[in-house]
Amino acid sequence: MSKHVLIPGGCGFIGSHLVDHLLENTDWHITVLDGLTYAGDPGRLYGSGKFDKARLRILWHDLRSPIMETAIRRIGPVDMIVNMASNSHIDASIADPVPFIKNNVDVAVHVLDYARFMNKLETFVQVSTDEVYGSIMPGCAPFQEWEPINPSNPYSASKAAQEAIAIAYWRTYGVPVIIVNCMNA
Repeated sequence: MSKHVLIPGGCGFIGSHLVDHLLENTDWHITVLDGLTYAGDPGRLYGSGKFDKARLRILWHDLRSPIMETAIRRIGPVDMIVNMASNSHIDASIADPVPFIKNNVDVAVHVLDYARFMNKLETFVQVSTDEVYGSIMPGCAPFQEWEPINPSNPYSASKAAQEAIAIAYWRTYGVPVIIVNCMNA
């Protein structure tokens, strides 16, 4: 039986690659929910060569605001949510931290709040970054899961906040959260 996955931020650089991967390697139906800000470009999906209009829907929604009933009806029931939505440019977070941090916190809260009302949600994947752990010293072993966070810029602090919110929704509401900490190699 095919699954339905919701990917907030699926028009972003990394998100679009996830969508392409799922289109190529699964029979899943995918709904991308994206604010189409500076990083969101639906052309990445339409022009990828993997676009399948029978399996992929792209919906605009300002993720800094609640996912209202109209959007919920347009999305329909989902089995999985992979939250890729975040502002992610470190230099932008340093230049103007307050709106940057507010954006990333609001996005996490609204997507997780949507998730807590999904009756049969199997998995909620919060995509984070290894930068929540701070800088790794040359020659040191890589960070391990559940190490203390030590963010060193507003971007990494906002991603740490997203992780904390996701954990709170898991503990408080039972949202089936998985956190992944991606890294640039």
